[in-house]
Amino acid sequence: MKKIFYITILFTLIFNFYSHAQGNGKNVLLIIVDDLNTDEASFGNDAVITPHIDQLSQEGIRFTNVQTSYPVCGPSRASFLTGTYPETNGVINLKVQLREVSPDIVSLPQYLKHKGYITSAVGKVFDPRNVDDDHDGISWSVQYPNPSQYTYPAEYGSFVKGQYRVLADQSTEKGPTGVDDDGYVDGQIALDAINKLNSFKDQDKPFFLSVGFKKPHLPFIAPEKYWNLYNINNIEVTAYQQLPEGTNNIAFSTSGEFKNYLDIKAYLDGDQGKNDNFTSTVNGFEKVLDESKQKETILAYYAAISYIDAQIGKVVDALEKNGQKNNTIIILTSDHGFKLGDHNIWGKHNLLQNATQVPFIIIDPSRNSGVENRAVQLIDLFPSICRMLDLPLLEQFQGNSYFTDESAETTFPLGLAVSFYRHEGKKGYSFKKDRYRYTLWTKQTPMENTYDEVVAFAEELYEYPENNLHFIERKNLISDPAYQDILSNIKREVEKWWHAYNQNHKNHSDIDGILAVDDYNKLDDIENIYPNPAKEIINIKGNFNKDIYLKLYNLKGKTVSEKLNYINKTDRIELNIQNIESGIYILRINNKTFKLIVE
Repeated sequence: MKKIFYITILFTLIFNFYSHAQGNGKNVLLIIVDDLNTDEASFGNDAVITPHIDQLSQEGIRFTNVQTSYPVCGPSRASFLTGTYPETNGVINLKVQLREVSPDIVSLPQYLKHKGYITSAVGKVFDPRNVDDDHDGISWSVQYPNPSQYTYPAEYGSFVKGQYRVLADQSTEKGPTGVDDDGYVDGQIALDAINKLNSFKDQDKPFFLSVGFKKPHLPFIAPEKYWNLYNINNIEVTAYQQLPEGTNNIAFSTSGEFKNYLDIKAYLDGDQGKNDNFTSTVNGFEKVLDESKQKETILAYYAAISYIDAQIGKVVDALEKNGQKNNTIIILTSDHGFKLGDHNIWGKHNLLQNATQVPFIIIDPSRNSGVENRAVQLIDLFPSICRMLDLPLLEQFQGNSYFTDESAETTFPLGLAVSFYRHEGKKGYSFKKDRYRYTLWTKQTPMENTYDEVVAFAEELYEYPENNLHFIERKNLISDPAYQDILSNIKREVEKWWHAYNQNHKNHSDIDGILAVDDYNKLDDIENIYPNPAKEIINIKGNFNKDIYLKLYNLKGKTVSEKLNYINKTDRIELNIQNIESGIYILRINNKTFKLIVE
């Protein structure tokens, strides 16, 4: 029986290697910008200079109502890269390993790799805290380059600490004179992405390249020339700096990350960080950040956006120069938004609009440009790419394609975008529909409870003006008699969504029985990996004529065995696993990954 099983795997590998990529053969360039809110000219903020993003918005479809699944980096990325909600895939913080809680879930790049694509990543795509040392190595056919290994021009000198070139542990940094884009990590990420694109242009397979830029995530750092684009006298602080009237304090975020920087601590009434209060009064709002520091911080955020905009321009430019743009789907988005003092919050970690809403642009050569205002979610990204590439949908999906017609019948309701966040022992579910947001705080979850069992701890309802992505919530309308019909309509959709979630929350998909196979590089004539399951020895059989690097790591991403075989010529390699605990492991052979079971 085992022999038949291994023969089946072998023939499947051979078939995948020699067949062409499935789908319509379009390339995919996915650009993810960390902590980018909708402060771009193309999304309504003319104060921010983003010519390259604005150009992309003119060429493609600009989505004005896209919501994150979770307003924190790691859970958001694990969610939209698998097409599942955070509670389904299990990544609900920055400590959980995706492959530990959902070992058989299929990621977007993993699926495209299985379908014959070259898959590659540079920068921050997954959050590194939630995946293995190879950035979820099972997903990539090209080995992931760790950004910490980039080499910087010697004439720039050394970093003073981590990513700082001027003074460490500050919330902002204006780069030293003479340090250009490549003096910081995002400039290096852009160069790495361009090199990848150059290497793909002569390949006979389509590619999926994900480029993850790290700014404008805190600290807000950018080369000097991007700071010089802005005049601090023209920077405006937010108009509303307290929680909306009638909103429970559970909606508030303490801005803990922001308050831990040394320069920000100087504006607090204590030395404990997140639990301390700001000490200034600005425009009648008490216990807020000093107004001059607010302006400096906002300017630094804008400068970081402009820096990233320039890097995006370089990457897209390289794509066009290589002649690849006309056959490439370009997607630009962020993992979540970021609040710049509105509601007295500096950061994400909340369910108000500027934390959950993200910019989103799709350029598909086969689709016309335009604007889409329907409420959609980041987890719709994966099924949408499948539709654009003419690939089958996966059983794990909890989202819909962005291009699904409103008259279509779907498992999860269309036009309802859901964000989730855990806070103070409660679960917050925020539902965006059209111009309204209804947020429910409860102890119940659709994973375990029916909608009839839900007990609300707190509720919020907000209305947003049309075509105003920067409106700040000022009043909770949950008890306003004029909005009860609207609230009832939204709750009916919420009930449908809750029921669909209760019945559909798989964290796995079957992609022809193979967890992952690297078919970008040659197979090195691997004939078999046996036994599997194994107890003492794993044998890798084949016709090897070059050095082989073996790495075995568990689903937490921890390496448990490594071996470098210096080979003249052999047909079998052994890996001793006698001292390894039973469980599911990932075996990496050079740039190929396989699932193994140790008994």
